[in-house]
Amino acid sequence: MRLVINVKTPTFVLSGGRLSIGLDAVASGGRLYVIDLTKLPIEQLVNVKSMDYGQLLNALMNTMSKAPERYSVRSYAIVTNCGGVEVLDHSPEGIPPSEVKGLIRTAYLYWLLARDAQLRESFTRAVSEKLAERPRLNMVSPEAEDDVLTVVMERIHGEERLKAPYRLFKDLAVRQLTKPRPDDYGVYCIHDREDKYRVMAIGLRPGVRLEYEVAIRHPPVTEDVKARLLNYDDIVNAIKEFSREVSSFEGRRGLKVPECGGGVPVRVGFGASRRWKTVINLLEKYSPDLVSRITDYVSSRLNRPWGDATVRLAGNEPIGWVCIEVRQGE
Repeated sequence: MRLVINVKTPTFVLSGGRLSIGLDAVASGGRLYVIDLTKLPIEQLVNVKSMDYGQLLNALMNTMSKAPERYSVRSYAIVTNCGGVEVLDHSPEGIPPSEVKGLIRTAYLYWLLARDAQLRESFTRAVSEKLAERPRLNMVSPEAEDDVLTVVMERIHGEERLKAPYRLFKDLAVRQLTKPRPDDYGVYCIHDREDKYRVMAIGLRPGVRLEYEVAIRHPPVTEDVKARLLNYDDIVNAIKEFSREVSSFEGRRGLKVPECGGGVPVRVGFGASRRWKTVINLLEKYSPDLVSRITDYVSSRLNRPWGDATVRLAGNEPIGWVCIEVRQGE
C-alpha cells in the first residue's frame, strides 16, 4: 500500500536543531544561508597574532555576511520573517517515516477504542490510575496504549505452539519513497493568533508531494490470530475516521479544513495540536472528567495552559495541514 502526502499549508517536522543567526546561518537577499564552518578561511585569520577570540569571531561573521552563498551548505527562501536570533531546523526527510507511522498508530488506536466499549473502559481506567502516580508527561498513556495495541497470540515454533503477547505495530513498516528537494522548503515566521508567540522555522512549502510505502509483515500464526492483527483495510478506515472526527473539531473552532478530493485531511508535525497527537478527541465523548484531569495535570507540569486555545499559524494559515491519499494494491 502507498500513501501520498500533499502538503497544503506550511508544515514543520523539526530536527531539534537550532540555527543561530550570524553564526550558523546568515540571512541575506531574501534567503537564509546555513553556513559550513569548514569552508571559512579560519587558518588565515588565526595567523593574525594580534587577534583575540572576540576579534576572530567578529572577523568570521563579517566574512560570512559578505558572501554567504560561498560558505553555505544549503539555503532557503525566506517566505515570512519576524526577526529573532535563531531558526528552528527541519528534519532532513521533511516528513519522516516515523511521523507517518505515529499518525497511523494514533488513528488505529482511536479506531479500536471507538468500537469496543470494554477496551475503552480498560484504557481509561489504566490512564486514570497512571495519572494518580503523577508520572512524567511522556508516561501518562503509553502503557495503556500498548495494552490496547497488543494481542495474545499463538506462535508456531517448530512443532510447538506458544502463547505470547504481541505488539501489533511490530508488523508495520513505513518506507519513504520520495524526499523533498531543497527548494521544497521555506523559512517562515510561526506565530499564534494573538501574536504573543513568534519563532522562525524551516518547513515544507504548500504543494510538496511525498510518497511512502506501507507494508504489513505478519509472523507465522494461526488463522484466528491473524484475523486480529493489522490489515490494510482497517488502517485505511482508521485514518479516514480519525481525520473525519478531528477535522470536524478543527472546523468547529474556526479553522479552515483543506479540500482533499479523494484524500483525507490531517495535521502533522510541530504545532499540529494535541488532538492529532492523542485520542483526547475520543476521550472527551466518553470520559470528559478524565480529559479535565489530564489537561490540569499537563498544564501544571508545563507551567502554562495545555489546551485547544492556541493555534500556530504561518501567515494566516494554520500550520501542518496535509492531504493523505491512499493507493492500495501498489
